[in-house]
Amino acid sequence: MADRGADRGPVTDDTQGARGDLVAVLTACAVLLAGLLVTAVGAWRLGLMICGGAVLLAALCRLLLPVRLAGPLQVRSRAMDTAVLLLSGTGIVVLAVVIPPPGPGF
Repeated sequence: MADRGADRGPVTDDTQGARGDLVAVLTACAVLLAGLLVTAVGAWRLGLMICGGAVLLAALCRLLLPVRLAGPLQVRSRAMDTAVLLLSGTGIVVLAVVIPPPGPGF
């Protein structure tokens, strides 16, 4: 019996492409985790600014990366994804800046 897979051509390894699309989201998640750790240690304002920066980094990645590398950052259209991430990240940073520090009795 003849080998039925012989005419299919060379076998290629596509695992690099499958991992390459996660780089942007994993980088943003790593920065977000760092911000959460800074917040947990007690520097909540700095931690929230780092978290907001992570969301803004995700917006920048979604805006600049091609579709094949956007990975999980691609949910809707590029404009919609970028707008939602920009508004969310900016909102987090603005709230971290404008919330007054707690009073002396807190």
